[in-house]
Amino acid sequence: MEPIKEQFVDKLKKFKKAMDYMDGGEATAEKEKHQKRFCAMLADLNDLESQLRQSGCEMSDGEIHQLIENL
Repeated sequence: MEPIKEQFVDKLKKFKKAMDYMDGGEATAEKEKHQKRFCAMLADLNDLESQLRQSGCEMSDGEIHQLIENL
């Protein structure tokens, strides 16, 4: 696997865990503490996705969603 794609998959795994946390039963105040970090993770993922596309590794939105489901 390409290094950028490896980074993308690794960050995607972490982001999925963060999404599960944010969707979970924690108190809203507790979730708000992590909002900036969650948004930073999303920005990192978007940046890596752009790098992947620029490197010629085309991943459709469907492939990305399938990858998320398989994590």
